[in-house]
Amino acid sequence: MERRPGVHHELPESGALPEDGRSPSPFPGGTRGRQGVPALPDGWASKYECEGLDLWDGSLCTFVPEIQYREWVGKIWYGVSTDHRNHAELKYRLDYVKELGNWTVMPWYEHSFVFPGDKGIPRPGLKTTYRFSDRWFAGTDLYWQYNNHTFRGYYAAFAGLHEEIADCVRVDATIRYGYNGGYVGPVVHHGSNALDYNLSFTFRASSRLTVELFTNFSQALTVISQKGLGNDFYYGINLKYTF
Repeated sequence: MERRPGVHHELPESGALPEDGRSPSPFPGGTRGRQGVPALPDGWASKYECEGLDLWDGSLCTFVPEIQYREWVGKIWYGVSTDHRNHAELKYRLDYVKELGNWTVMPWYEHSFVFPGDKGIPRPGLKTTYRFSDRWFAGTDLYWQYNNHTFRGYYAAFAGLHEEIADCVRVDATIRYGYNGGYVGPVVHHGSNALDYNLSFTFRASSRLTVELFTNFSQALTVISQKGLGNDFYYGINLKYTF
């Protein structure tokens, strides 16, 4: 499968489900609460899976330097194919994270370039998370891209839990339903895309270094299933070092 031209997408930095769909990490060494402290997450995923589609038909490495100041988080996301294919993507992103009681509200904007030959795509989005307790949470994940003079959206809802099973180990489990409103482009247009089931284990190796192992199954629904796409299993690892 070749890279699908015209398909632009929002991929979580980890290659797993969006980090904002989880409760903030309680581990020391995370950037939340450490104002102005830069961090350098790096990762590898067995597939570039997004919105129920295997976009590159191969694995990728990601590099995501970031810095936080109060509610603002700036990131540069770079992903490149590790299967000797001429695929890469660069994203400049700014998040605003606001805690409102049990709610976390995060509007964001990013500008994405898919190489080779992409002129760049603007994407605004809004994520909201409600924490029922220290363990359970749920929320929505809405984003759009502006392409060919038209805004096209993707709309998702998620729910999950996280549990600290030891002083230095946290488990996250999340389920996410996504509906494509034209965001994924000409390959799969309008219609329910996928149910994603995600499980991750995060280890605090030191006060500055965390290691995440994750696995995900993306179940094809309606339009994707009818086209014989989806139903992908993938996994990966992420390292995050906070300076």
